[in-house]
Amino acid sequence: MASSMTPFGSTFDALIRARYGNPTRFAEAVGLSEPYVSRIIRGERTPPLERVPAWARALELNEEQAKALLFAAQLAHSPPEVREKFRALEAHITRQDAMIADLQRQLEIVKDLVRGRSH
Repeated sequence: MASSMTPFGSTFDALIRARYGNPTRFAEAVGLSEPYVSRIIRGERTPPLERVPAWARALELNEEQAKALLFAAQLAHSPPEVREKFRALEAHITRQDAMIADLQRQLEIVKDLVRGRSH
């Protein structure tokens, strides 16, 4: 299998580096081999769902972060077409959020103009 960092892998790697500095220290802390952890980070293996909660605790994640990590792990187990559809939906939501923020800025400008005229 060709290695390419997955969304789970890149998130997992960033969390590991923030808390432990490198995958080797994390692997030692949770009783895994560094090559095994590295294969998960690179996307060569899917994360075992039953271990993710313990990893979240070892990474000292709060409840929301732990849920997000578990969701990312579950998504890693999904078929490629499901993952692609999810990424497309995420991108769509991001664009919609940007449009809403722009409309809110425009509304504030209009409100300021109206306030200026009423005084």
